[in-house]
Amino acid sequence: MNAMKEKLYGNGIDDDTAAIQALLDGEEREIRLPKPEKHYLISAPLQLHGGKTLVLEKDAVIRLADGASCLMLKNAADGKENIAVYGGVWDMNNKNQKPNPVVRKVEGDELDIYTGCAEFDELLFGEKAYTARRYDDTKYMGFCMAFGDVKGLTLKDITFKDPVTYGCWFGAVDTFEVENITFDYNDGNPYPVNMDGLHFDGLCRNGTIRNLKGACYDDMVAFTADEFVKGDIENVLVENIGARDCHSAVRLLAVDHAVKNITIRNVRGTFYQYCV
Repeated sequence: MNAMKEKLYGNGIDDDTAAIQALLDGEEREIRLPKPEKHYLISAPLQLHGGKTLVLEKDAVIRLADGASCLMLKNAADGKENIAVYGGVWDMNNKNQKPNPVVRKVEGDELDIYTGCAEFDELLFGEKAYTARRYDDTKYMGFCMAFGDVKGLTLKDITFKDPVTYGCWFGAVDTFEVENITFDYNDGNPYPVNMDGLHFDGLCRNGTIRNLKGACYDDMVAFTADEFVKGDIENVLVENIGARDCHSAVRLLAVDHAVKNITIRNVRGTFYQYCV
């Protein structure tokens, strides 16, 4: 695809997916998107190759099109080393996507009843989970971003706005920096539940997570060593969390594998279940 043949609109109406992806597929190692007139509109996951950096202005909005019901950004199959994303308000536009696949409402009862999704359980806990290192994006799980099987990942100055479930999912990520992140969660689809901020599965290690703020309708940071990617999570610093009405600031969850050498400091905010 020739980047010169694709028009970058940024008007909030025309689809910018092909133009942005053409830039990401080009020879430039650092791709800087100009501030859009209104916002960028995408309808399929953007894919970041190894050695590439995507830069947006901190307040530049990139929005998922109505009905797209997919990731907004992931690392490409060859994106296994040294990838980075700086800036942008990544608006998943959750009310206009397929609803949260993990829960559903059963009509006719006084109380809403939530039941787990069998496909989600199979993805997290089935046989594939023991060998997978990347998120299987043929399954719709409502994540805004997903990064798997990467060494050297940087995310900075990003706002995650209204995902269906997680702001960002990580699996088998070694050596990472996630800093200056805002969570702008306003409502859920259908309800504000199971909406983590940063969700780390097994084999994530050697990282720094700092300067997080905002509201998440579940854990702001979750470390879960025995879900989709299974393995030890280790050597991570989490600091400077300012949470607003989150379920919890940090979750540490292990069954058969370890969550170890995690340093958590300078946590403040309000929580409707736990701090840690």
